[in-house]
Amino acid sequence: MTGLRHLQEEYPVIGDVRGAGLMIGTEFRTPDQRKPDKSTAKAVVHACQDRQLLLLTCGPWDNTIRWIPPLIVTADQISHALVFSGSPWLKFTLNRKIQEKAYASLAR
Repeated sequence: MTGLRHLQEEYPVIGDVRGAGLMIGTEFRTPDQRKPDKSTAKAVVHACQDRQLLLLTCGPWDNTIRWIPPLIVTADQISHALVFSGSPWLKFTLNRKIQEKAYASLAR
């Protein structure tokens, strides 16, 4: 969870990182932290899918990504996923979504 919390400090669209054991949720909210942000969660899931990391969204607003590896996951595999989640392509995806939201709010 530490690696995801570091991303949360860097990106305001990550509203919360929570979980127990191997079950972790990363919740996405609008940059002002007021509304659930389904589109950013979906963009991250699709970007991960393109790189063969399978994640699913969940929650009543479908704005939370669940990280639930199999019970046989190794420490190396978890480390790889954490390095993967902090990689430049994910940062690009998050920055792009933040910019889109900023432009949309200016257009109103």
